[in-house]
Amino acid sequence: MCSKSVVLKYYKTVNQDAFKNYELKLEHVSNEKMRELTTEQLNEAKQTIDEIILDLQSNEAAYVGKSTKEMYTFALQYAQIMKQRTQLFLNDKDYMQLRDEYLTDNMQWIMQLKQPEVTRKYFLTVIMDI
Repeated sequence: MCSKSVVLKYYKTVNQDAFKNYELKLEHVSNEKMRELTTEQLNEAKQTIDEIILDLQSNEAAYVGKSTKEMYTFALQYAQIMKQRTQLFLNDKDYMQLRDEYLTDNMQWIMQLKQPEVTRKYFLTVIMDI
């Protein structure tokens, strides 16, 4: 499952209005189409993803109340991965350096998880989505 799907599925659970809004704003964002997006479209996607991250952080208590802490944690991480992926396409000249930095960050995040079964389950998913 791609990062966008996880984030939108989470919003469908915790905030229907936000789900509809972000689903529309991110309709052209996918792993298959990212290379085809213009710089303007990538910047719009980045702005939407920044909005998502801010919304998740600002509404953590309410969203966790409608889901679980684990679901919230992964939705936020997947939003971060979406931002990383967008940044990679906006910074072609620094692609390799940024990719390695993001892989390191994501590996550290995975290693900090307290639940071994969750760590195994998401290990490759998080890494491969970049």
